[in-house]
Amino acid sequence: MLNNSLKKLKQQLIQCTKKEPADTVFKNCRIINVFNGQIKKADVAVSEGIIVGVGSYDGKKEIDLKNAFLAPGLIDTHLHIESTMLSPSHFAAAVLPHGVTTCIADPHEIANVCGKKGVEYMIKEANKTPMDILFMLPSCVPATPFEDNGATFDAAFTKKYIKSSKIHGLGEFMNTSAVLNCESEALQKILAATVNNKTVDGHLVSATEESINAYVLANIKTDHENVTKDEALQKLKAGMYVMLREGTATRNLTALESIFTPKNIRRLLLCTDDKQEIGRAHV
Repeated sequence: MLNNSLKKLKQQLIQCTKKEPADTVFKNCRIINVFNGQIKKADVAVSEGIIVGVGSYDGKKEIDLKNAFLAPGLIDTHLHIESTMLSPSHFAAAVLPHGVTTCIADPHEIANVCGKKGVEYMIKEANKTPMDILFMLPSCVPATPFEDNGATFDAAFTKKYIKSSKIHGLGEFMNTSAVLNCESEALQKILAATVNNKTVDGHLVSATEESINAYVLANIKTDHENVTKDEALQKLKAGMYVMLREGTATRNLTALESIFTPKNIRRLLLCTDDKQEIGRAHV
């Protein structure tokens, strides 16, 4: 593994420093630099799928972008692919052409019906696509203790499965009362994710100062249930990453767009959550 990595790094450095032509060079680009907010006209050199240089490069294969804009791929930070009525591979085919190259998916809908087999199907199907689809382990299966559904992901299951390299983190924790009431089963799930260095997503509706503090204390990092400007700013102030949602049934972007500032933009994320039009458009 180390020898292969060393060989690959050496090859990338050789092409980066122009000792030999890069594998592929995108010529005549207008590059959107998200680090400094500037647009620069230059070439982009790629070696074995990795960008190794921006500037003036020659390539074994050259693609003239004819002054088109080139930007990093967009990331949908929270969604349920099942809501689109598409499989992961068909979902990728629908959104990749629009620049969405990565998404973080919570398959809690299929998990509530099919359990572990449903989650594993989604992961396997996603591996067929060139899109980066990262999966969260659903945290609330069933969504509430009162539901009669197809599966149960208890704390014991979560402790075991959260360790998988296929799992990016713990999905939206919608059982707010369990956190506020210190219920052991719920807290064990959160702790299992935390000790394995996995992210925990939130789902905090009608948040209060008390509930926000509780979620932050429990190491829940993000939240997409932001309807009002004040609610979003309170979560930002407490240290959470705030997701600005623009889905089908719930559209919050217009109400929240004014909270963007140079000081907080690094903690603001975009997501769709539930988007149904994609599936209807591709039936």
